[in-house]
Amino acid sequence: MADIDIDKIAQAHRQIGRVLLHDWDPIGVARVPEGRNEYDGYVRGVYDVAAETRSAQAVAQHLLKVEREHMALRGCRRWKSLLPVAERILELMPEANQVP
Repeated sequence: MADIDIDKIAQAHRQIGRVLLHDWDPIGVARVPEGRNEYDGYVRGVYDVAAETRSAQAVAQHLLKVEREHMALRGCRRWKSLLPVAERILELMPEANQVP
């Protein structure tokens, strides 16, 4: 089994948190100082989906599920509209052999 670089994973978590805040931001808190950590609770789940699937579609569908099931947001947004965010998240992921 390859060594896992905890620092790279922690860095990916921080970067995913920034993407969620600035690129995803479904409730519009990016410009509110008190909202900086609003999406921190979703980072691990997003990371896990990205690490397990390496699929932008799966990450986008996960983000939409969070919006609908955890935030109770009901809109006409489709998972495909979240593909740019999902692709950005995938770019931040450590190499596949370094993911637990």
